[in-house]
Amino acid sequence: MTTNTKKDQFDLHSESISDSELLSQSQAAKFLRLSEHALQSWRTTGRYALPFTKCGRRVFYTAGALRAFMASRTFTHTQETKNEKF
Repeated sequence: MTTNTKKDQFDLHSESISDSELLSQSQAAKFLRLSEHALQSWRTTGRYALPFTKCGRRVFYTAGALRAFMASRTFTHTQETKNEKF
């Protein structure tokens, strides 16, 4: 049985979360609606320039970095994605 911590219970997309707030890998994955494995893969391969912080074995992402990443991946039509490296 897992218990939810206070951090896991708040709305990750809320404006009340400051850009400097550190989110765990699990929270970052939920924020981006991805698997934790995807984030691990991106860190290992450098596929996307998503800044992270390591403290020992733990990995953290700032809410601001996640918001900036999502903004940089936002397009108005598919033609814009042709220059992107996926």
